[in-house]
Amino acid sequence: MTTICLFGTTRLEDGPRVLAPDLGGNRPRQVLELLALSHGRVVTTDRLADALWDGRPPTSYVATLQSHVCLLRRHLAAAGVTRDAIRTVTHGYLLTDAVEVDLTRLRSSLHAVLASADPARLAGLSAALPPEEDVLLSSSPYDSWATEARDVLDVELGKGLRSTAERCLTRGDHGQAVVYLTRAARIEPHSEVTQQLLMRALADGGSPVDAMISFAHFRSRLREDLGIDPSPSTVQLHLDVLRSLGTGPVGLAHQERGLLLQLLRQLPAPTPVQARDDIRTAAAHAGVDSSERVDGVLAS
Repeated sequence: MTTICLFGTTRLEDGPRVLAPDLGGNRPRQVLELLALSHGRVVTTDRLADALWDGRPPTSYVATLQSHVCLLRRHLAAAGVTRDAIRTVTHGYLLTDAVEVDLTRLRSSLHAVLASADPARLAGLSAALPPEEDVLLSSSPYDSWATEARDVLDVELGKGLRSTAERCLTRGDHGQAVVYLTRAARIEPHSEVTQQLLMRALADGGSPVDAMISFAHFRSRLREDLGIDPSPSTVQLHLDVLRSLGTGPVGLAHQERGLLLQLLRQLPAPTPVQARDDIRTAAAHAGVDSSERVDGVLAS
């Protein structure tokens, strides 16, 4: 079945083949995009006109819109898509199930993951996820309706990726959880919930230093973008990871020891007395020189 692809350049695909790179021009393509965003639901002519002309449609917009749909249907037909794919209904148009939409497929996988604990659902989501470089509606980068659609999807995708990662953690699959959470963190870079899950997945999966690197990057983003520091619970999780180094295998690699020392220096002050003791213990067990330079940073 023909698939309308909204991720990356808008196009029609049949398996690996691109069927119609030209959809009749900018306006007909945007009509298809708007219908595909509401796949299986009616989009009114008023809604289409408001989006296409940014709230200022021409007086003759109904006839103009009809001509865009007619031209779009011709290009779809040339690509082998049945005319019934776009159905004219009272006061609007409907994109039917005669075609698939990659966004619809992704949303179905997200909903399935949220509604079921079946591990097979996780594989379905992995298959439906588009490459990260393929931005939703990149053919309409500046239109407000496209920006809104991207924002809505980010919320849905972040929630779905977090839920999927939590299922992976429950199964003990820390590596796959890190993959999902890393992508979620790029979608919602200021989310404390996502960051905490990512740190736990890294630390529990045997990569505590990577968990600390992740925390350092997160703290930098918050400070640079929002002018704030991580929440106390996220800072405490970071301290817990540091503490775990004191009870783990002795002797980190030279590069990791240097990184740990750098992270210790960046800790916010004042730091609670117990936390200072935990960090010094972790540093000593990890082979890091807990000298006065570090102690000065940790001093309250």
